[in-house]
Amino acid sequence: PYHDPKMTKVEIQRLGMRALREGMGLDKSMVTMTPQPINAVYAQCIRVGRDCSPIWRGTNINEKWGCVDALTNAIRRWYFTPHLYVCDPDCAYFGHEAERTRWEVLDQPALTWDQSIAWLTGQALAGGAVKIGDPFVELDARETAALRKLLPSLERPARPIDVFQQDSPRRWHLPVVTTVSRWDIVGCFNWDAANPARIALKFAELGLDPTGYYTVYDFWNEKSRGIAQGA
Repeated sequence: PYHDPKMTKVEIQRLGMRALREGMGLDKSMVTMTPQPINAVYAQCIRVGRDCSPIWRGTNINEKWGCVDALTNAIRRWYFTPHLYVCDPDCAYFGHEAERTRWEVLDQPALTWDQSIAWLTGQALAGGAVKIGDPFVELDARETAALRKLLPSLERPARPIDVFQQDSPRRWHLPVVTTVSRWDIVGCFNWDAANPARIALKFAELGLDPTGYYTVYDFWNEKSRGIAQGA
């Protein structure tokens, strides 16, 4: 029951949002969720996805999401950035047992290290927030080092090259141009947890001269992969 039984749920929520906005001041940014007609009046940012649990892929799109669901939803909106959209794909996870218990997903396979790295890679390339759902005090040295490698955020998204070819785009491209040089960051994702995949990448798809020679560097393993031409 509400203090004023004559007020509707919509009116109550609007009052709550107004109280938050007035208390925070107009110079603070507020992120909220649906319903947009109520919350968007007072908040600058609206989340368009669902909460993420420490799983690779959700079984119901209307319930808890996993890595594949969150990143697919995030990268499909790359063309809105930075005009209307700042990506907040919710939290990634390292698959700690405590978080799996809290989210009640012990019946699903625990995230592997490679899956967690794929999740974090997608967060970084989506150009918005990079967040981890595991408590910081529970991260080991390897996990902390992985997070450090992704900061600071580039604040702009990669372009999914195969956005109209795959349900979940597998090839993301983010060019980085500075006064010193140019890099082309490419993320290749295999969303199939059961089978390995070879993903072809042609340099022409990145807007590069296919006859040129390019140095290929493995970001996560910190290894040179030699010189490539064409693909």
